[in-house]
Amino acid sequence: NCSLLHPWLAGADGQDRSGIDPESLERGNDQGLDTLSERVGLLKMATHSIRNEAESQHTILDKLGMGFASTHSVLGSASDKFKMVMSNKQNRNITLVIVASVALLLLYWYWKKSG
Repeated sequence: NCSLLHPWLAGADGQDRSGIDPESLERGNDQGLDTLSERVGLLKMATHSIRNEAESQHTILDKLGMGFASTHSVLGSASDKFKMVMSNKQNRNITLVIVASVALLLLYWYWKKSG
């Protein structure tokens, strides 16, 4: 059908002079569109997968940040209490005796284990 032909493919009398079958061109276009549609679908799936992974990692990082904040709070509280205990000279001496005793016990244990 010459009405489907592009004007530059038809001669002066409206006859096809290109030797190209318009139906084969249409089939080729349909195959190209199918291939393009498949690729777009694959890209869409990859994009959704990346988005889901990013959201998952964002949630993990949020939970990790909350855990660090909680740990920071606990350590800050313990540090404040330790400073309060160490501000008194008698408490400082008791703490020194305890630390020295633990160190001596560890050294004795190491000596017995290696000997």
